[in-house]
Amino acid sequence: MTTALWKKPKFIMAFSLFLFFLFGALFSEIMDEIWQEKQLLPLDQATSHWMSVNQEPYDRLFFLTITDLSEGGVLAVLTLLITASLWFYRRRVESILFFGGFGVTGVSVAILKFMTDRVRPAGASLLHETSAAFPSGHAALSLFFFGFLAYLLSRRVQKKRYSVLVFAAGLSIAGLIGASRVYLNVHWLSDVLGGFALAAAFLSLCIGFLEMQNLHVYNSRHKVTALR
Repeated sequence: MTTALWKKPKFIMAFSLFLFFLFGALFSEIMDEIWQEKQLLPLDQATSHWMSVNQEPYDRLFFLTITDLSEGGVLAVLTLLITASLWFYRRRVESILFFGGFGVTGVSVAILKFMTDRVRPAGASLLHETSAAFPSGHAALSLFFFGFLAYLLSRRVQKKRYSVLVFAAGLSIAGLIGASRVYLNVHWLSDVLGGFALAAAFLSLCIGFLEMQNLHVYNSRHKVTALR
C-alpha cells in the first residue's frame, strides 16, 4: 500500500506541498520572533557566548575553510556549471529546477535580510560581515545546493541504502556549513535555523515536482512499451 502511494503523482505532490508548508511554518515562527517581537531565541545568546570563549585555533582554521568554500559566489558558479552540464545532457527539468531553486533561495535571502536588518552577534569574530544577520545566506544556499545535488546523485545509485547515504551526506555538509557560521560567531543560531527552514521549503517543492515529473515520464514509457 505504502509503495503504491509513492507511485501516484498526486500523492507525491501533496507530500511535497505538506513539507513546503511545514518548513514554511517553521520559518514563519522564527521570523515572527525576530522581526515582530525583536527577540533572540533562548539558545541564541547562550551559543554565541559559548562559541566566543571556547574556540580553538585548529577548530577556527577548519571552520574558516568550510565557510570560505561555501560563499554564495562560489556556490553560484558551481550551480551555473552543474545546470549547464545538466542542460547539455538533456536533463532540462533538473537543470531548470536546480538553477531556479537556487536563484529563488538567494533572492529570498537578500529580501529578508533587507526587511529584518538584524544585527549580528557582538562577540569577537575573525570575519567581517556587513550584511544583516537573518537569515543566514550560507545556511540557506548550502542546504539547497548540496541537498538538491545529493538528491540528483542519489537517484543514480542502484542500491537504496547507498542512495540514502548519499542524500544524508549532502545534508550533513550543509549542516556543517551552518555550524561553521555559528561557531565563527557571525550568526545567531536562529539565523542558521531560519536559513535552513527557508531552503528546506524550496528544496521540498523542487524535489517533489521532479519526482512527479519523473514518475509521469516512467509511466508514459511503460504504457508505450506495453502497447508494442
